[in-house]
Amino acid sequence: MAGNTLAVIGMHRSGTSLVAQWLSRSGLDMGENLLGPGAGNEQGHYEDTEFVSAHSQVMSLWGLDAAGVEPFGSVRKVVEDQARILKELDSRFSQEYDWGWKDPRTCLFLDYYGSVRSDINYLVVFRRPEAVVNSLLRRKFEMKRCQRSSYNSISLLGEIGGFVSSVKFRRKYWAAWNDYNESILRFLASRKGDSNIFVTSLSALPSRKDSLGVWLSANGFNLELLEFTSVFDESLLADEYSVGLGVPKSERLRAKEIWGGLIDIERIFSG
Repeated sequence: MAGNTLAVIGMHRSGTSLVAQWLSRSGLDMGENLLGPGAGNEQGHYEDTEFVSAHSQVMSLWGLDAAGVEPFGSVRKVVEDQARILKELDSRFSQEYDWGWKDPRTCLFLDYYGSVRSDINYLVVFRRPEAVVNSLLRRKFEMKRCQRSSYNSISLLGEIGGFVSSVKFRRKYWAAWNDYNESILRFLASRKGDSNIFVTSLSALPSRKDSLGVWLSANGFNLELLEFTSVFDESLLADEYSVGLGVPKSERLRAKEIWGGLIDIERIFSG
């Protein structure tokens, strides 16, 4: 008999690595081959390399950056590509123990997973666009800084100022936040009433441990959830705000509407 499956869903830099690590430390098998630490994720991404590889292959065929941090709303999705490649993951769903996976790219394939499998439980985590965009900018700068053989404080400060104000990347990441979370909203809107979905903002998660535990138990998981804030630095959960410098008004208004939709649907799938 197959075990229970949990997919941790959310846009890049929305706290899904924190959540996956928390679940892993609480006893859920999140995979044997995980992506290691990197800039912005010093404790590891907790992304199953088999899922990352399969998702990245499909994205490359669709002409998308395999890193996944870009808008994808206008991309023509070839369903034959995803069906052929993602079918290779089928054996994972026959495992006889409870397990989960986390990969932000899963957001692009929610319709596929929802149509071919009825045995997946979804833990959806979302975070404000300002916080996600700022986190992505910091991570990109950190990766760039690590590639330099030497730097001094003066040049570093100048580089930070120039990079954070980069209109190009801020627009790209903001639009990506919109596409990822709009995809999540469409998926959730089609599954109202389903008991296998739990939705929470990242900032609310520490106070929702008990309700999440009840939901996991009701869906067959036998976990003793650790206190979220006892495992992680609470400052990592802080939302940060910016004025959306350089982001078109249309994208900011779109984000506002999507955020409102996420808050509303959180009440429906609150365990």
